[in-house]
Amino acid sequence: MLGKRAIDSLIPVLRKDLRRYMAIRRKGYPKIYYLSFLLRDNDWFNTWATAGSVYGARRGKDRAVYCDLRVGSYSRDQTRYGGLLDYDEDLES
Repeated sequence: MLGKRAIDSLIPVLRKDLRRYMAIRRKGYPKIYYLSFLLRDNDWFNTWATAGSVYGARRGKDRAVYCDLRVGSYSRDQTRYGGLLDYDEDLES
């Protein structure tokens, strides 16, 4: 899990990217009306056992930033499933 210092150092980076993306304008394409980031920092531990005996263990860390970017307008937004609040890891790539 990220500590307070690490989080405080990442917020300005994410804020800078947010402003940069929101300023993007391409002629002939709809403008961005919604943009958010989700930073997931996971510490995990797995064990394997059979017949009452542990035969394997593994620990690791994962960190990923997910971006939810929407173009057009809120009135035409059809987002129902997924997005940053979806925790279905099978669909997260």
